[in-house]
Amino acid sequence: MRCAVLSPSSSDQLFAVLGGAERTPEELIEAARQAVVMLWCTVYQWPVDVRLTLNEVSAELPVSVHRDIPLELRWWPQEVKGNKAVTSFELVAGFRHAPKRIGSITFATQAWSERAWERVRSTQRRAAAAAGETRC
Repeated sequence: MRCAVLSPSSSDQLFAVLGGAERTPEELIEAARQAVVMLWCTVYQWPVDVRLTLNEVSAELPVSVHRDIPLELRWWPQEVKGNKAVTSFELVAGFRHAPKRIGSITFATQAWSERAWERVRSTQRRAAAAAGETRC
């Protein structure tokens, strides 16, 4: 699967002040995270409101990439083990003309049904309350 990396709109609150003419690693990781969410729904067949936890994120990325350079995330299908998956992307620059791999991003994610999520969260809330803390 190939997915173009689009620039956030000028009204996007998260990235309004980051990067300017340059894409930052944070922006590239966020683009890949959004692709991971899409994969859980379209490829792994989980419902669109699936709750995901990012158990691990690793990336080898350039410090910045100019917005004029077209970017693409590339993913090859990988096996899902129950409700866990490791999803790796290659980041390719100039994919229209002389494509070049410039980085990679890997996520270890876990999907949760609403019931399982509530069970985990209520356990965390009880443990926090016992310790005198408050959890959302």
